[in-house]
Formats: sequence, structure tokens, C-alpha cells
Amino acid sequence: MTWDDVLELKQNGMLIGGHTYSHAKLNQITDSKDLDYEIADSKNDMENHLGESIEYFAYPYGLYNKKVIDKVKKSGYKAALADTAGTDNIVHRLYALNRHNMGNNFEIFKKTLPSISIATSTKLK
Repeated sequence: MTWDDVLELKQNGMLIGGHTYSHAKLNQITDSKDLDYEIADSKNDMENHLGESIEYFAYPYGLYNKKVIDKVKKSGYKAALADTAGTDNIVHRLYALNRHNMGNNFEIFKKTLPSISIATSTKLK
């Protein structure tokens, strides 16, 4: 996505979250500075571009471990999304919430989003 794409989503009411610089497999990164770059530095960059706090994170490929979760928390995210199906216990899984995997096709994402929004809002009522 380009910054223009992100700004268009934001202007249309979409909540923007973090997802790293390079779409790295975070559970395979052992160097703390590399994790900081992917998680904290990318968050700061997005906040500077968008002019707002970025509070939620989605793990690339849904991959994470305790070290990654600790870094996400330390970076100031309020919650993070994994790539798993099922029902969440929000109190106990704030840093491993379920999410819909949309793949990497932005056009499909734009077409699919209204049906997901409707299904999600129906579940919440």
C-alpha cells in the first residue's frame, strides 16, 4: 500500500494499525534491535505520517512468540491480532486476537470489506 492508500482508508473511517516495515516473520527474529525496528520504529513512522496514535498491531503471517508480544506491548500497542480462527477471550488474549486474513490484493480487500463489516456488526448486536 502507498501512503495515499492508507490516508484514503483513514479518511473513510478505517482504523489503521501497525504491521512492520518488511512483513518479517517476527518469531524468527532474535536481535532485539531488529524487533524494535520492525515493531516500534514502524509504529513511530506511521504515527508521524498519519498524525495520530497507532494503537493496534497485526502480526505478519500471524506469527509471534512471547518475545514479540513483549515488544509489541513495550512499543505502546493496546492489542495485537494473530491469524487464527475462533472466538476470543478479549481479557486474556489482547495480544493474540483473531483476525480475517485478506491476502495481499488491495482490490479484493476493498471489495470484501463491506461484507466483513456487516457480518462483524451483526455479531456485535
